[in-house]
Amino acid sequence: MQPHEYDQNYKQSELKFINSFSEKSKPNWCLYFKYDPTYNNYTINLNIKVLISPKIYGVVANYHYLQAIEENFFKKYYEKNICQRTIISFQRRNYFKVVCSKDYFTQKDIESFFPLNLYSIAFNYTFILEGKELFLETEDKYELGILSEIGYSSTEWKLGRVFLKKYQIIFDDDNGLIGFYRSVNNIEEEKKSGISTALKIVILVFVSCVFLFLSFLIYKKINSLSKRKKFANELEDDFMYISKNNVEKK
Repeated sequence: MQPHEYDQNYKQSELKFINSFSEKSKPNWCLYFKYDPTYNNYTINLNIKVLISPKIYGVVANYHYLQAIEENFFKKYYEKNICQRTIISFQRRNYFKVVCSKDYFTQKDIESFFPLNLYSIAFNYTFILEGKELFLETEDKYELGILSEIGYSSTEWKLGRVFLKKYQIIFDDDNGLIGFYRSVNNIEEEKKSGISTALKIVILVFVSCVFLFLSFLIYKKINSLSKRKKFANELEDDFMYISKNNVEKK
């Protein structure tokens, strides 16, 4: 049973299927994406083959991508020993992984991490994984859920459960097809964008009100001090005048 058969948020007319690409008759689910991010003055332009695998949590990327994010995001954290590249073993293979200390690497840093944008020409849709989805929290560290296999320079990537949790993907085993409800995910992205914009407006209004209130308090303070000074001068003038008359009478 497909989602549109039991959930009215999904429409059959918006469901699109494309062929899955497999090699050597392996029952793998593969898609082709165009990865074209720009990190300041550094640009990667690659067409990548991506294997969708629920066996892993995050993303397995090629070494070129790891180098790019290290140079353009993690470099300053490496220099301060806040983050470091480590080696882990998984399914009899070795991978590079980036871990950061929670004492100095915070949620603010995670939010500033470059989102992973994967554009599918077949679906005409950009799949986006943000820092809050790509970092895993442990007891004392934040671990980037993007691995790079050591000694493996192929352009093939892997997308795991972090991708499947965010996007509704359908697998047609009988025909070797992958389906995706494009419109539903567009609506979700627009909602998130709308919420983000509304939050920014609320924060801006709040900051403006605080600024006006503080300005009013400062104005009242200055005005009050000015009146006190003027009143003090008047008292001083009266005192001097009275003293002079008293002297003349004497």
